[in-house]
Amino acid sequence: MDDVKGKNIPLYFENIPEDVEALYSRLGEAAIAMSDDASKCSETEQFILVSTGHHFDWAPNLAGKIHPEHLSHPALEYLLRRSHNKEYSVDLNESFEEFDKEVHSYRFIDPFEEGEIGDAMAQKIMEAGFDPLPFRSFHTALMGYVAHHVKRSNFLLPIDLQVGLFQGSVVVQCVVSSSLFTSEQIKESLKENDINHPYQSMLRQCFESCHILDIAYLDHAKKVILTGVWCHEQYGLPSGTILFRSIDRLGVILEKLKKDNELHLVFGKSATKFDELRLSGEGPRHYGPDEFIETDHPYIVKMIVDHCVNKLEELNEQAPMESEGLVRLLEDFADKGLLAKLNAKDGQNALHAIQDVAAREILENSVENIVDGADEDIFERVVSTLTRMSFDEAKTVVSGKVEEDKFKQIVAGSAEEEDDYQNIIPGVTEDLTEARNLIKGKREDLGDQQHKTVVKGGGGDHLAGKGEFNVRISSAWDDK
Repeated sequence: MDDVKGKNIPLYFENIPEDVEALYSRLGEAAIAMSDDASKCSETEQFILVSTGHHFDWAPNLAGKIHPEHLSHPALEYLLRRSHNKEYSVDLNESFEEFDKEVHSYRFIDPFEEGEIGDAMAQKIMEAGFDPLPFRSFHTALMGYVAHHVKRSNFLLPIDLQVGLFQGSVVVQCVVSSSLFTSEQIKESLKENDINHPYQSMLRQCFESCHILDIAYLDHAKKVILTGVWCHEQYGLPSGTILFRSIDRLGVILEKLKKDNELHLVFGKSATKFDELRLSGEGPRHYGPDEFIETDHPYIVKMIVDHCVNKLEELNEQAPMESEGLVRLLEDFADKGLLAKLNAKDGQNALHAIQDVAAREILENSVENIVDGADEDIFERVVSTLTRMSFDEAKTVVSGKVEEDKFKQIVAGSAEEEDDYQNIIPGVTEDLTEARNLIKGKREDLGDQQHKTVVKGGGGDHLAGKGEFNVRISSAWDDK
């Protein structure tokens, strides 16, 4: 990491380019870590890759990729600053407020009605002196991406589009309602083109058809904003910048929702012909009630899913559709005793997670959250217990000389009375780490007193209780 003007700023370059340093000076507190090599960056902080071309390796904390020739563009600085300050607007008239512009607004009630409105937008772009063909490619791919998400009930109609005409640039902004949007849903559509699976390359086509693509999510308004920026051809700039700084990974979102003790992921379907529409190839991930898993044995279900997924990869086979296929994959499962603990619902959930990557991701992230919570819980219990003991008693516990059952009672908080601690302390040697692992699995081992682990999705009005900001948005669009 290099210092810029005496400040310790996360710039991971051997030699910091002048344009990068200049952008950092302008951004100030809105700056974000940047690097020309993802392997140089910390695994715990967001960063943006600075590189040419359209190819880039995905990393968990990646927040975008900037083409070096865009570093001095004012639109890039504005978008980076906006993502830091969270100062988004669903109305393009209120965005890019520092720049003079002419804005035209359109509303779709069906992504496949893009022809007529697309023609009108292309006409405005051409009249402003820009080539409309790159916009055409962008617009077609964008509507296809939205259509796939509407089909999977990830997005809700209508779709609001605006075209802003600036001096030297064109900006197109698409706004659509969504109760949940993750970086995984971006990654899955940035792949190479496949005629049999068109969805997987639709965002890549958008990315390659404009100079700058920005994808943002407004958590309170429950809106996804996709923004494309084109510079006039006289500047001769290449494409190759994509930003998604405000989009969290699924694991981060689940952790936030877990703190609220509920997951409001789906707020209803639009009654449209998309229920009957068939789109070819694989579609986008969907995180809703059908992908969530209710189980008393989350760890065992995850072990089964991991075993079967690895087995399928080894055999180069597709996921089974029936329970008989699951039984076949578990023939060489190491611990048959664990399988005996499962019920029919657990088997159905395991099969579903094997078939659906979205359900598998939710299961994996949920189990990680449970484990993290168990680590914190046991630490607090042990510390609390030790503070109530005498020095000799505490030393005995820390040394590991406690019977297994008695230690589990202490940590679980089920010791009979505080006065009985001297009767609990004596015992045989027991490894503290092993005891902690037992506590992690307590949801599966406590019999009638076990706590059911439920990862749930719920409905509801996405604007309910959100305040005047959303009301203002709704009434503004109704007036149009």
